[in-house]
Amino acid sequence: MTIVSITPEVALDEFPVFAGGLGILEGDKFYSISKKCKDYIVLTLLYKNGYVEYNKNLNLTHQEYLRDFMYKLLVPEEELSFDMGILGKVLAKPYAFRKYTSKVVFFRPISPERVVKASEQLYIEESPEDFAIKYSFLAKASLTYIFERIGVENIEYIDLQEALSSIISLLLPSELLKKTRLIIHTPGPWGHPYISTQYLKNYLNVDLGAGDIMITKVALDKVSKAFTVSAKHQELTVNLFRESREKLSHVTNGVELDRWTHPEILKFLSKGQFNVEEFRKAHERAKRDLLNLLKEYKGNIPSEETFVVSWVRRVTPYKRPYFAVRLAEEFKEFNNILFILGGKAHPKDGMGVDWMRKFKELSDKYNNVIFIHDYDIVRAKLILAGSDLLLFTPFSGWEACGTSYMKAGINGVPSLASRDGGAIEMIVSWENGWLFGKDLREFINLFTDIDRVRKIDEEDYQEMRSLFIEIYKLYTDNKEKFYEIGLNALKTFRRKADISRALEEYGYIKR
Repeated sequence: MTIVSITPEVALDEFPVFAGGLGILEGDKFYSISKKCKDYIVLTLLYKNGYVEYNKNLNLTHQEYLRDFMYKLLVPEEELSFDMGILGKVLAKPYAFRKYTSKVVFFRPISPERVVKASEQLYIEESPEDFAIKYSFLAKASLTYIFERIGVENIEYIDLQEALSSIISLLLPSELLKKTRLIIHTPGPWGHPYISTQYLKNYLNVDLGAGDIMITKVALDKVSKAFTVSAKHQELTVNLFRESREKLSHVTNGVELDRWTHPEILKFLSKGQFNVEEFRKAHERAKRDLLNLLKEYKGNIPSEETFVVSWVRRVTPYKRPYFAVRLAEEFKEFNNILFILGGKAHPKDGMGVDWMRKFKELSDKYNNVIFIHDYDIVRAKLILAGSDLLLFTPFSGWEACGTSYMKAGINGVPSLASRDGGAIEMIVSWENGWLFGKDLREFINLFTDIDRVRKIDEEDYQEMRSLFIEIYKLYTDNKEKFYEIGLNALKTFRRKADISRALEEYGYIKR
């Protein structure tokens, strides 16, 4: 039987078109489940211009160079043909990336030109109509592929990743809806977009009356079950969709251990000698690789004794990049602390782009700050494994789960994390990391409840700063204890954050 996952993005090491955590997570699932030799098929779009990249001056560039990889790595399959209402007949070319008995299928629109133009880039559309065309195309291409290439009788599950993939729920017959599940990856209203019912009528011949509808709500009415991606996320989502609370449960995210573990840590694990001194040596070798990378950004890199602190992820206000900025500015005179700031903002997220500019400004101004403008999978692996401390700072209630602290933790890098997402399930302060701030169980709007947000931010920052000072002193004065916490992180996260645990809870595999 075949498991199908439909997603707007999937980040493969070989074909890295992604915007954030969802793409990385779907890639981790694919690599892990493929090793189990399961019939697992990911259906997604092939964006000919990829996502966005920024050069060192923060000018936008596209990922056109990935087109060469497309033809070298992906196997073309027979064209699909289907109707999209007023757009008429649509042709789509599937391209497959295979691993054992699993594969990712990328749909590239061939005609008409209206669909081709709407689908050129990931998460970037010129209008609400382009948005509707792009994800209606994903729905129709996926539906046709399921019926013509996989076979209805061969389906075990159809899992829809986020609202953007769930438009297909309006088209699936009842026999497949019984096997269809929605996986929600965001906790607040921003992750649940609306779409005009007129567009659904125009392109999918689905009549839902007049006005705009919330895609997630309609999908929840259709599917058999829905998952959130942490225990706290489930609680917040139930508050948002109370009428669907019986369908909602959670599977906390995980990471693919082999993909994200540094080779030196793998060597350490293979010896079976879980003592602090051997772990410290392995970490120092991983850190050396990171420092060599950083020479590409600043030639004068501090010694290996430097305390390396990282804040790296998608740059957007709710992840509170200003916490990292403020901390770096306060400790700018500490030459034995190095701050790595990195990540990309969506080009239409003006505040996120502004924080990238602030990162660059700090990097240009201070010797102990380095801005990674071209943060990607390769750099993420080195930074998350080679740093001494990861900062994980989302505003409480806004992070569904997060996985950066997991990728760091499986390498023995502890995190200083706000109480949000899955971090509160995995981190125990002073044992395998540190937690700070309030654990909010209500949605607070960052952009309208400004006074309350400012007060919470200040209290959270002061607690984070106090802990940071204690951690820094521990690193400088009692390295054995510091590395003991790192070793505990490695041990606990390799158990709790293993993606195989999540795949088992989804019912994909049996251990």
